[in-house]
Amino acid sequence: MASRVPLHTVMRVLESPDLIVRTARTAVRKRITSRLDYRRTDGFSAPPIQIDLKIVNACNLRCKMCAQWGEAGYNFTRPSAEIRETVPLSVYKKMIDDVASFKPWIYIWGGEPFLYPDLLPLITYMKSKGFIVSVVTNGTKVAQHARELVDAGLDVLLVSVDGPRETHDNIRGYKGAFDLTTDGIRAIQAEKQRLGKVKPYVSLMSVFTRDNQDRVEEIYELGDELKIDGMLSWYGWYQTLDSGARHTALLQEKMNITPWSWKGYLWSAQEIDPEVVVRTVQRLNARQWSFPYVFFPDLKYEDVPAYYRDHSNTFGYHQCRAPWLMCEIMPNGDVATCRDYSDVVVGNIKQDSLLNIWNSQRSREFRLFLKNDGLMPICSRCQGLMGL
Repeated sequence: MASRVPLHTVMRVLESPDLIVRTARTAVRKRITSRLDYRRTDGFSAPPIQIDLKIVNACNLRCKMCAQWGEAGYNFTRPSAEIRETVPLSVYKKMIDDVASFKPWIYIWGGEPFLYPDLLPLITYMKSKGFIVSVVTNGTKVAQHARELVDAGLDVLLVSVDGPRETHDNIRGYKGAFDLTTDGIRAIQAEKQRLGKVKPYVSLMSVFTRDNQDRVEEIYELGDELKIDGMLSWYGWYQTLDSGARHTALLQEKMNITPWSWKGYLWSAQEIDPEVVVRTVQRLNARQWSFPYVFFPDLKYEDVPAYYRDHSNTFGYHQCRAPWLMCEIMPNGDVATCRDYSDVVVGNIKQDSLLNIWNSQRSREFRLFLKNDGLMPICSRCQGLMGL
């Protein structure tokens, strides 16, 4: 259910040949060559095509559906010292130098990335090395850094929006969040126009929740108003007590760890009315938008109810190759095997080089476990499975 790509969007992207080449290389790696690594019996993989850098745990908002700081957020039960821990800029620079030869795509997220004090110097350093860099943000601190972001050459700015002003502020737990976010996007667009630049490309991100399931169309209308470059819409990842219990037993047996991150996704999918979601998506598809958009996962209308009511249904997604493709670095420097479920730690960039960690014994052990045992119980609603 992805949209057609408007001609003016194509023309803007053509002004960034580096992004086109890197996107094509990423697509080939994801769709073709990763299959060869997946078939290996030793768990080795070629260097990661993407590094997901969770740069902080801290966030200035309390979004209801957030697995970290939302109503079921796992960060509330973690030690405060662990939550505050970050990696020094010097360590990140060394990591970038170590992987500079193959230039993976860098995806920076959090928490709220702009709470990391050296975010702008880090982006500038990455861009000086020729990396493609994306930042995911709630947008509340973008306006004050707009000129620096455009000057640095940031490639993609992904901004989360949950609805019109009242809905957005309600979900985000902060009155005024909507205005801060939209002001930030306008500041970026104005700075790009002033300097005659097309980067960063701005995309909005939205998630269907109980509070906005009938108001997502207004997010798209906002996208038109803000002249964005793309829209990403998620049906929402969730877990159940049953999937969590089975997942815990499996990881205790196979990897000798007790996972905790799944507990942050324990919102009830029963709060969603699938018929309302379907009607919303139908309205979105019936209209013409000034930007391309895509839904994750890409479902047929008749499959949407099962998505929220049958957690075990994977809709044909049966193989996760994310651990062969992407490297997940946590705020304390831990390297994990999954972006959203960071329970399995295979090393730390403060103690070892990322390239050594990537094919360490622990990394290979996890890949072979995932390959040979098949999807874990939590995988049926995972971004790594349904978002690739």
